[in-house]
Amino acid sequence: MTATWTHSHEPLFLHALAPGAIPYEIGDEIWQQSLAEAIEAEAQAIANDAGADQLEDATEASRNQLRDQVIADMTGALQRAGDTYRGPDGIHYALTRSPAAPSPTTPNRRTP
Repeated sequence: MTATWTHSHEPLFLHALAPGAIPYEIGDEIWQQSLAEAIEAEAQAIANDAGADQLEDATEASRNQLRDQVIADMTGALQRAGDTYRGPDGIHYALTRSPAAPSPTTPNRRTP
């Protein structure tokens, strides 16, 4: 699955609005990541940390299913600067043009 975004020369930043989280710088430069890579990394972290209340069972297949669902949901929700997403773990994500994290109380513009 591929996440796309409108290309401009300004990078985008994917923020996980959690204490200590470092934003992903999204762009085409070698030090930047693609939006798809950043989303996949966050989805994998969510699946790895998921508790019994978020999984059908304790199998790897259940974690993979959750990861794939989060990738699909985040990809659909995070399309352009200003879009937000709330993960199944309750963490909010925001796609911005600024490396500074937005307020965690910013309402979601798009939620799957």
